[in-house]
Amino acid sequence: MVLGYARLVVGIVVTVGLVQTAAEAQDKGALRAAACAQKASATEAAICLDRDLVRRDAQVAQAYAELRRIVLPRVFQPIAAEQQRWRIDRNRCGAQVPCLATSYQERLNVLEQALRNTSPAEPVQQRARRKSAAKRSVS
Repeated sequence: MVLGYARLVVGIVVTVGLVQTAAEAQDKGALRAAACAQKASATEAAICLDRDLVRRDAQVAQAYAELRRIVLPRVFQPIAAEQQRWRIDRNRCGAQVPCLATSYQERLNVLEQALRNTSPAEPVQQRARRKSAAKRSVS
């Protein structure tokens, strides 16, 4: 009898836990949807709601930031302009997830190629310090 009662209690606890976990997941999903709905555009909302697009957005942002870190400002200016043009093109997708996924993949390919073509990955600050030191030693 005690064993049967213990099983019943465990079953109830597990069931309540599963219901609570499902309710929490549903609440989180609702909160995410509400936050995404407040985005400035249909494109931004679609990106926010799709985990794959969120991941791709982070990858593009990371590659862009890395380029910004390692290339000289005069070299980076065209990259920044190209990024702005890409964002305009990306926004033409609206909320169409396949179009956005393709746009992100193409942009990531371009940025990764630029990173591969950037020889030696020496941060701008290190180059500036080295040049400054070279000027001081010549003077």
